Amino acid sequence: MGEDMIMGLAERDDELALLRQRVRDCLRGAASVVLVSGPVACGTTTLLREVSEFAAGEGLRVLTAHCPRARRTSPLYALGQIFEAAPLAPEWAARAEAALEAGRAPARAPGEGAEEGDEVPTHIVDELAAVLTELAAARPVLITLDDLPYADMTSLRVLLSLIDRLRSAPVMIVLGGSDTPGSTHRTFRAGLLRQPHYQRLAVAPLSPSGVRCMLGQLLGRPAADRWYASAHRVSGGNPLLVRALAEDFQVARKASTAEDDVIPVGDAFREAVLACVRHAPPEVRTTAQAAAVLGEAGTPERLGRMVGTSTETATRHVLALHSAGLLAHVQFRHREAASAVLGELPAEEHARLQQTAAGVLYRSGEATATVAAHLLAAGRAPEAWALTALEEAAEEAAGQGSPHLAGRLLELAYQECRDDRQRAEFLARLVSTQHWDNPTAAARLMSQLVGSSFVEHVDTHRAPMIAHHLFWSGRPGEAAKVLMSVERAVAPEDARTLAQVRTAQLMLATSWPAAPVVPAAFPTGTPAPPASTDLIRFRSASTLLAILRGGSPDQAARQAEEILRGAWLDTSALGTATLDAAANALLVLVHADRLGTAASWCDRFLAHLAERGDKGGESLFTVVRAEITLRQGDFPAALDQARTALAQVASQYWGMAAGLPLSIALFAATAMGDQATATALARKPMSDALMETRYGLHYLRARGHFHLANQRPAPALEDFLACGRRMTEWDMDLPTLVPWRADAAEAQLALGQRGEAARLLDDQLKRLAPGASRIRGTTLRLLAAVRGPEERVELLEQAARAFRDCGDSRELGKVMAALNRSPATAPRQAPRPAGASGSNGGRVSGLTRAELRVAEFAARGCTNREIASRLGVTASTVEQHLTKVFRKLKLSRRAELPGWFCG
Repeated sequence: MGEDMIMGLAERDDELALLRQRVRDCLRGAASVVLVSGPVACGTTTLLREVSEFAAGEGLRVLTAHCPRARRTSPLYALGQIFEAAPLAPEWAARAEAALEAGRAPARAPGEGAEEGDEVPTHIVDELAAVLTELAAARPVLITLDDLPYADMTSLRVLLSLIDRLRSAPVMIVLGGSDTPGSTHRTFRAGLLRQPHYQRLAVAPLSPSGVRCMLGQLLGRPAADRWYASAHRVSGGNPLLVRALAEDFQVARKASTAEDDVIPVGDAFREAVLACVRHAPPEVRTTAQAAAVLGEAGTPERLGRMVGTSTETATRHVLALHSAGLLAHVQFRHREAASAVLGELPAEEHARLQQTAAGVLYRSGEATATVAAHLLAAGRAPEAWALTALEEAAEEAAGQGSPHLAGRLLELAYQECRDDRQRAEFLARLVSTQHWDNPTAAARLMSQLVGSSFVEHVDTHRAPMIAHHLFWSGRPGEAAKVLMSVERAVAPEDARTLAQVRTAQLMLATSWPAAPVVPAAFPTGTPAPPASTDLIRFRSASTLLAILRGGSPDQAARQAEEILRGAWLDTSALGTATLDAAANALLVLVHADRLGTAASWCDRFLAHLAERGDKGGESLFTVVRAEITLRQGDFPAALDQARTALAQVASQYWGMAAGLPLSIALFAATAMGDQATATALARKPMSDALMETRYGLHYLRARGHFHLANQRPAPALEDFLACGRRMTEWDMDLPTLVPWRADAAEAQLALGQRGEAARLLDDQLKRLAPGASRIRGTTLRLLAAVRGPEERVELLEQAARAFRDCGDSRELGKVMAALNRSPATAPRQAPRPAGASGSNGGRVSGLTRAELRVAEFAARGCTNREIASRLGVTASTVEQHLTKVFRKLKLSRRAELPGWFCG
């Protein structure tokens, strides 16, 4: 292709050469008729303009006409433009006007349409032919008529007759327009084919090379070389779309938003797409709109059903849109093209098309998720099949961890359903789904469900969910009544519903110890056996309740790990039920004082939940992680985690359970000395109902320590003793739940009640399970304060060993400082390294938990390889930790470690 290519006429050299040759032939007296046609916006108008300019330059008289769609029914409007533009003498102009007016009369006859009107009388055609012959006798004439598909039929009939009469005159006629289905009257096309001097020029879309050449003109060679392939994929070679892409590229280049290998698409492209669609015949335009709605699910058959035509006709429309560069197969080449087409639709028409698409897809056996997406876009589901599709798609979305989508589907089903029982079921499922995604809406919907006659229509298997939400909303008594009522109503053979009810009763008992019913056995049976999720929830709740009531920590920990392994095997199915079970299992490990194991499992679940974007589940496990972190003595991290959990899900969701993250935050802020944060948290109002739950125990303890930190031991003691009374009454007097005796003893020491403190501490030591723990270390540290010097040192050393085993550097620092202050300590200490200070508690407390664990094993004589094996890290990591320990403690060799960690 030559460098002198006319702007906008890439790959049109042959067509332009033929038209120029016909101009030269006309100058020699030859007549010709050329139809220039092709896909919409593929350059026919540009060719007509170029041949007009060339003909004028060669001396031809040029008469042009354009056929607007709005004048398609105006008789002889198109042809009238030609004669109005002709430089005729007054006499000839009058004759032409009279003939045109006479020719319009038959087409205006009552009851006759534009397609089938009477033929124009022969004498009128003869008169118009005479006018053109007279004009051409003085100078050869070029007549161009653009947008032929929208010419009025009367003009086409007269024009066809004129072409036949002007064979011997130097008149060249060039017709232009798209060749979309139904775009030009078949009779006119057939009449052209009978003319010996007729020729058709078919204009095709640009090839990739043509797009490259066109972009070279518009953007320069370097940009064209880089972007032409992408531009061709998006435009299909349509010159109008290519030009629009070039304009968008220039805008993006100025804004520095162009990406590699993908040409940017913007407003110019969207407008060009709309221009192509608007220019197409109505039936093709309707097919384009249907294709935009169906998207990837589109087929010619489905398009035909959507627009009410045959598959064959729809196929022709698709081919026309494909030729115009809009579609690739049956889909729009670019999502922005489809979006532009849909965006121009009136809202009501858009909704109608979406609903029609949903019906077509449903009857075609398309996936319910796809059908439901169209129903959502339509905002309506008036038929039974639509409600079924919404329900199935909501269940699928919930199972895939998409509660927001599930909620939208169920909300539409609830709004559109007219059957009370089915509406109640949709409402109950919507409450369950919204619990995580939109807790405020869930609370509102729950009130609507419970406070109306709908609750009478809800299936019995929904009762556990209703009870769950009643509890979180501060109505545990009502929750228990619902469960007892349903348990009595469930048929004995319905083991599945019975299992759900009993599991819910057990879950309620773990959080609300005053629950009147605590089931002991998990039901089995047929024909409705319990689901596996029911069993895992029952086991986790029963294991948690068992350890809270003094069960074996070792046995409970084993069972908890089994539950966690089972939940982890199918992480893709982690719904609300399985998440609750896993969270309870983690709490079992916490109360069994297996904090390292609990942290490892919790981190695995958190990573998975974050990856799949489950904010509700992530928030739940973040709270559990915060509790673990708090017990490990890392107060800043615990505070951050508690805040994160509260921020991830709206505070309304937490309801009764809000006591746990708030308690963690209050305790951690108090321990850190963050007075402002702690005061703000302590001022938050707590409901009376909260204080009657397990979460209330955590809050009372945190508030008690806040009082202690502010030199108010009396109200602190009151809170700690209130904890003790509740735990004793509930048969949950477990130190690893809340060590209320140690807490109360600390307040009593501040009040000078040493004897009462000693009795409580002795009692707590007896209740602790064998082995080291943080609670044991704290109890021993406090007990040392009420004993004599010799016994005090022994108790402090025991406390130090407990804190070393637990990796609690903060508490270890406190104990080491107390040991160094005791006059009886010196003879019992191992030799300190040269240059070490007499008070090492502060230095030890400066170690991280990982450094402390590594130092402890090294002090016992373990090699780096052995330490790495025990801690599950690499030997290189152990070496790095030891280097930091030596630097912080100012040690020069490994042999000096026992003097710090084996006192």
